Amino acid sequence: MKKYSIAIIESWLRSQQSPSEHILEALQIRFGADAAQTFKPALDAIDDLQHLEQLHRAAILAENVEDFRRALEANDVEDFLERRNRAMPKYSEVYPRAKSKTS
Repeated sequence: MKKYSIAIIESWLRSQQSPSEHILEALQIRFGADAAQTFKPALDAIDDLQHLEQLHRAAILAENVEDFRRALEANDVEDFLERRNRAMPKYSEVYPRAKSKTS
């Protein structure tokens, strides 16, 4: 029987997170554990994987907790993500010395 280190087992277990747990982790990192836990019941009730993937992106892009709440309550998360992406500066605007692949 192979022996596995605790670190490898813990890593494997972490990789088995549900999509809603990934969203909660992103919210916890960005806004704190208390803020993240307020969304747990609503996220656990969602079983549409594509919707959860969109909400994961929204959790990463949200400027604050209320911004994510609006995305969660929105009927069209894609529209929220599109508006958020338009509001974000382009990489070349933030790092003007960066060369694009086309130049």
